[in-house]
Amino acid sequence: MRITAGQLKGAKLPRYRGVDVRPTQGRVREALFSVLGERVIAATVLDLFAGSGAFGFEAISRGAARAVFVDHARDVTAEIGAFAAKFNIADKVTVLPMKAQAAIRKLSSRGVTFDLVFLDPPYASDLITQVTSTPEFVGLFAPSGALIVECRVGVDHKLPHAFDLSFERTYGDTAVRVYELAAEGREGSGCEGTFKA
Repeated sequence: MRITAGQLKGAKLPRYRGVDVRPTQGRVREALFSVLGERVIAATVLDLFAGSGAFGFEAISRGAARAVFVDHARDVTAEIGAFAAKFNIADKVTVLPMKAQAAIRKLSSRGVTFDLVFLDPPYASDLITQVTSTPEFVGLFAPSGALIVECRVGVDHKLPHAFDLSFERTYGDTAVRVYELAAEGREGSGCEGTFKA
């Protein structure tokens, strides 16, 4: 698996053995970033269930300002940190080796907000609903923020009313959905904080 475009184009993403990591396929990432377009430039990105870090690193490669990678597997997050150091982008990367809901609460407590949040948990789980129902979740979004969800085709998940579906497409057994923060969700979205692990 490689970065598909931008300053890191062609860079090999971390690979794992014995760890349940399912990187977003290159063609899916290309299609998704084509939809996101210029909103990636200078964006702040949260990559939950980061795995190989494919989404966050692709975003940085295409001009995102910074990315926070969250994964509970420490060998996975160690590889993400090593990749960032190897390609001299460590100043744009924060790695949180913890479960998604704990990371959401930690980031929220520091007033951090994001332009793009990527959510791609293991397919055989209800983690999308669990994570998005965390009380602090909606508050992580900047006023024009978007939520990108990757899941198995045919799987429905309940999201807070603060999100409106703006894009959906399937690629084989994978569905990609982009949700925009609705007007009601924008109310109370404050200024962006800073975060250091």
